[in-house]
Amino acid sequence: MPQGHEGFGGGGGGGGFGVRRPLRFLAYKLELDEQQIAELARLLDEVKTERAQAEVDDRRTLSEFADALAGEAFDGTKASAAGERRVASAARVRDAVVRCLTQLHAILKPEQRARAPRCPAPASLPGMTPNPRRMIRIIPQGFRVR
Repeated sequence: MPQGHEGFGGGGGGGGFGVRRPLRFLAYKLELDEQQIAELARLLDEVKTERAQAEVDDRRTLSEFADALAGEAFDGTKASAAGERRVASAARVRDAVVRCLTQLHAILKPEQRARAPRCPAPASLPGMTPNPRRMIRIIPQGFRVR
């Protein structure tokens, strides 16, 4: 573990929004220095926040789908708007993950980048779930797999 790993408990060390485990994992596997750890904590917080917002949007979307079905006649306009919300939300999560990966690439040293693809990603990495069945949660369709 790199020097200063005691900062993971809080104070900007990734304690907020549940990013401690992936932060510790990547810091250890890639032998990140203090500055890299702080930057990675910020990046993971951003992705985690966007995923949390996507979960809120998803609950709204499901409610809107239910409302579209509940009336005397099917409300296609409401269902279409709900579908658009889901698509936009998934795009925001995708964009946040791409921004995170772009910035992560910039902060890593070449030897760290060479090791990064070999790090088995824990399921808790925000936006990077290795189980493809779970990725259906962010696909802009009416299906959800948990």
